[in-house]
Order: sequence, then structure tokens, then C-alpha cells
Amino acid sequence: NTASQLAFTGAMDRSVYSTTKAGLVQFTRTAAAEWARYGVRVVALAPGPTETPMIKEIIDTLEGRAQRLDKIPMQRFGTAEEMARLALVLASDLTDNVTGHTLVADGGYVAAS
Repeated sequence: NTASQLAFTGAMDRSVYSTTKAGLVQFTRTAAAEWARYGVRVVALAPGPTETPMIKEIIDTLEGRAQRLDKIPMQRFGTAEEMARLALVLASDLTDNVTGHTLVADGGYVAAS
């Protein structure tokens, strides 16, 4: 499942988006409990600000970029490539005993909020 760091934090003008992502996090937990007996693992990846077209207009200005980076302890945005690699790890045998969890990949945004 693809969630978002906004499932765990609030943001202006993002109430519907945040609510649906929080619901997906709960769905991940519940589905994991229901399907574990069949050997099905259910996990979610919750990216933070990632340099994609979705946030391009927000981070295209120096002010917008600075405001977002100020909230990220690692002081950088994630990349689509990083999120793809994390999804591969979550789907791989490396995480055979992991189910019902959401991996937040946000440079420390949620931890610091």
C-alpha cells in the first residue's frame, strides 16, 4: 500500500488526502491480521515530501522549498528512486516476517513533529 507521511501529521488544505492515507494505514494493519493465516503480508510505504510532479509547484519557489526543508531534519526531499527501492525491500524476502506495518520514509519529518 502507498500511504503518506500526512497520515501521521496535519497540513493545511490536506484534510481529505490525510484522512484517506490514515485510513489506508489502518487498513494495512487490519488486512495484515486477517490475511496472515494465508501467508499474505500486508505492508505500507508512507513517503514524505518527495521530488515528484505532485509537489513541483510547491517546491519550485525558493520560499516554498525552504519552508518544506525547514521541517525535515535530514534537510532534503526524498526521490522517487528511493521510494521504489524501499518498496522493493518491503516486497522482498528480506521482510518475510513483517506485516501490518507502515514504513515512514520522510527524512525525519514525522519524528520531529
